[in-house]
Amino acid sequence: MLNTERNLDLAKGHINRADDNTTDINALNRSIFIPAITLNKNKKRLQQEAKLTARYESERTENDRLQAERQEVHQRIGEATTSGTRGFNRDGPPADDEGIGGRPGAGRYGPQQQVERKKQWGRYQFDATASDDEVEDEIDNNLDELGDAVGRLKALALASGQEVDRQNGVLERLHGKTDNVERKVRSTTDRVSGP
Repeated sequence: MLNTERNLDLAKGHINRADDNTTDINALNRSIFIPAITLNKNKKRLQQEAKLTARYESERTENDRLQAERQEVHQRIGEATTSGTRGFNRDGPPADDEGIGGRPGAGRYGPQQQVERKKQWGRYQFDATASDDEVEDEIDNNLDELGDAVGRLKALALASGQEVDRQNGVLERLHGKTDNVERKVRSTTDRVSGP
């Protein structure tokens, strides 16, 4: 959408130039019996230069704003794709390695907590073997990975919703610019067509 807005701004610039050229063409195409007298050529030339300079500055400012907005969108997309992983906490600093939300592969429990959990697992096992502990560890790791994936999906869903809200504002702005360009094209076309 930002590229569309940029193209609309370029179209507006071309329409403005065409409008300027239309004025010159109409002056050249009028009857030779109508005199073209300009009393203060320097003043008119300075006004025209000031108008062109103001137009150029306006176009450049708008282009810079669009570029900054494009960079913000890319930054938001990058943040959304990296958020939701372990170590990322929207409400505060990253969680420590031993608790829930530590780095990937760090596990949800510290060494002391793992010893206590293995004791608890033993109560539910008929024959406590090393392979049972490995299975429990694998289940815990899989749960950690699943939690990370769900966290990433949640972050992407929230970011998508926020981006849709932002893009609605861009659509409103595009609607206004499209109407302005269309009105200007019709006006210039009517002027070229003549009476």
